[in-house]
Amino acid sequence: MTPEALLLNADRILLITHITPTAMPSGSVGFGRVLRSMGKAAIVSCSDAVPERFAYLPGYADIVRQADGPFDLVVSVDCSDLRRVGLSIAPTNGATPRS
Repeated sequence: MTPEALLLNADRILLITHITPTAMPSGSVGFGRVLRSMGKAAIVSCSDAVPERFAYLPGYADIVRQADGPFDLVVSVDCSDLRRVGLSIAPTNGATPRS
């Protein structure tokens, strides 16, 4: 299945940004806004706190540290490898992590 098909077929999507952010994860926040405009339930998560100096930016309040599932799709954004995700993600229903 293509990445486009995965996104179109998912209703509840978790977007995970990298650990120890030093800036606002604007890519994840922007992607979440696009998905929500498409009628998706998109949750942006970062396992570490995003610096408070970015609290004035749109989307800051939407970032959660822990997200409650289940999710149809999990997407990592701005992560160079799975160690930077910061969360343990166990594939379910035979799903395989894709990079």
